[in-house]
Amino acid sequence: MYQHVKLLLCSLVGGPGSAYKAYTNDRGLVLNGILHFSPTGATIFYAVLSVICFAVLAVTSLSLVRHVALRSELRRLSNAGGVPRQ
Repeated sequence: MYQHVKLLLCSLVGGPGSAYKAYTNDRGLVLNGILHFSPTGATIFYAVLSVICFAVLAVTSLSLVRHVALRSELRRLSNAGGVPRQ
């Protein structure tokens, strides 16, 4: 569960941060001296990074909700005296 929260927080910061960077970008980008992007290429890179962060945010949020719901259901069943039989 803590991994979900850490990933959620990173996505919450990374998504809007890279979207803002894509929106206001007017410079090129060099990654480790290997990849060189023009200003347009850098804007596309930041936009794609932002989309990936928002997708990770959505998947992580759904997974966290599912995890919490499953945990509360198991707690409810254990308090009721066990798993119901079919």
